[in-house]
Amino acid sequence: MKFIALVGILIAMIAVVAEVATPEIRCKLGLDKCVEEPDSQRAQQLELEQQRAELEREKSRLREEARQIEQARLRAEQQAKQIELAILRAEQEARRAAEQARLKASYRYADNGNGTVTDNKTALIWLKNANCFGRQNWKTAMQKAANLASGRCGLRDGSTRGMWRLPTKEEWEAMIDDKYVKKDWSQPALSNAAGTGPWQEGDAFSGVQAYLYWSSASYAGDTSYAWDVSLHYGDVYSYDKTNTRYVWPVRGGD
Repeated sequence: MKFIALVGILIAMIAVVAEVATPEIRCKLGLDKCVEEPDSQRAQQLELEQQRAELEREKSRLREEARQIEQARLRAEQQAKQIELAILRAEQEARRAAEQARLKASYRYADNGNGTVTDNKTALIWLKNANCFGRQNWKTAMQKAANLASGRCGLRDGSTRGMWRLPTKEEWEAMIDDKYVKKDWSQPALSNAAGTGPWQEGDAFSGVQAYLYWSSASYAGDTSYAWDVSLHYGDVYSYDKTNTRYVWPVRGGD
């Protein structure tokens, strides 16, 4: 009796499974005849899956391209801004340089920043340091000026020996500014760089002495004499070459 009951239960369970099972399960249980999927359908399914995979790869590639394009656009914008800023700075610097050049050209003296000063009135180039050699007799003064070169007396102009000399009598006369003559020896008869007031230390020369400086010219009436300039009186005189005077080299204008 128990066996019959168990068989009945088993049959009932199979009936339930048969009701809810998929065709594949029913096939495996032997409840239905198994129907194999045609090869063409499997091939189509495989092709469809491959197409989906290819589509996903293409989407990924396009997204990566879009990301790279966006990054390139941002870099291009940044570079454009940098170029624009560089152009703006260059224009500002050019305007500043042009203004400085205009002011420099309008000044009597222009400090060249290399130990030299240009006299825009005569185009002569003077040693900025007007007291590099102290007081010397005329012969020594001539030698000191002739031997001057870049690297001495604060020079950084690339000049070489033989380029410098003592000023001529006429060059000294052109240098003197009568408006600033002081008879008390307190002030050299020179203007400042702008030509708007008396000379002051560093504007544009340094170490200028309100005293006597040698010229390169011998006195025609007696060659044992040479012309010098009195920067305190603003005049030129002839003195014996054995006297000592200050030395202020110049170049150009020959």
